Order: sequence, then structure tokens, then C-alpha cells
Amino acid sequence: NTECFHYNTELPAKEEINITNIKNTYTGPYEKYSITMNNIGYLYLIGHGVEKDTTEAISWFYKSAELNNSFAQFNIGHMYYIGTEIKQNYAHAEKWFNKAAELGNTEALNILAEIYEKKISSTNDIQIIRSYQNYIVQLFDKSSSYGNIFGLYKFATYIESQNIYEGF
Repeated sequence: NTECFHYNTELPAKEEINITNIKNTYTGPYEKYSITMNNIGYLYLIGHGVEKDTTEAISWFYKSAELNNSFAQFNIGHMYYIGTEIKQNYAHAEKWFNKAAELGNTEALNILAEIYEKKISSTNDIQIIRSYQNYIVQLFDKSSSYGNIFGLYKFATYIESQNIYEGF
């Protein structure tokens, strides 16, 4: 399922893609090329204008992520989280979602909150539960502060349902 992955611009028509030219022109150790690197990864992931190649997609996502592209970091986290393109690994997913969240990626913030909601159901320790709840509220608050409507909705409903008002 690729609909949750991040692509930085509108997809060009398949016949307009010259992947060799794109690779040679817009890649290098420069932050300004990180968007193109992520987009190349996405094209390989979905097989748009190129033959679908998950290994190649992952390689491009990593190149972009190393240059602090939050979309690429999210994409890597998402791949580990859903486990359809690579082996599922929640610890790796959380690591990459955290990297993307630190750069303000609202989808990563929302999924991190979802991960911590799941963690709550796996413990009976009240202190840990309260710690997770506070972290979840902070994640949704940050997501909503960046204008993410889902983050705002979840922030409001979580605050109301948990009766957590201090500091917000």
C-alpha cells in the first residue's frame, strides 16, 4: 500500500520520466537534491516510469534521509512499520518516525502517537501509562501546531477523553 508514502511534488507522466537523466543531474551530497532523491525512491517504489524495484527505492530513500529529508525519513519508517516492502520492525520504524518528527513531519508525529497508544495497551504500570499519555498529547499538540487537522482533532479528543488539561 503506497498511498501513505510521501512524494514531494506532483507525479510527472510516466513517458516524461528519464530516470538516467534525473539521477545524473539532480543527485549529490547536497541538501537541495534530497527532495529529488526521495522522489526517485518513490518512483521506484511504485514503478512509475521505471521498473518497480523496492531495493532501489530503499536506497534512494536512505540517501535522501541522510540529508535530513523528513519525507524520506517518514517513508523509511513507514516501510518498517507496515512491513510489506521490508521486514516489519517497530523499533526501526519508531527511530525513523522520530527523525522525521524532529523535522516537523506531521504524519510522523501522528503515527508516533499511534505507536504510543498501542504501547499503553501493553502495560499495566500507571506511571508508564501516564508518561505515554503525556507524550501522546505532546505529539498531537505539535502536529496540530503545524496545521495538521488530524493532529488537532486527536489532540482535542485525547485531552477531553483523558481529562488531561495541565499545561495545555
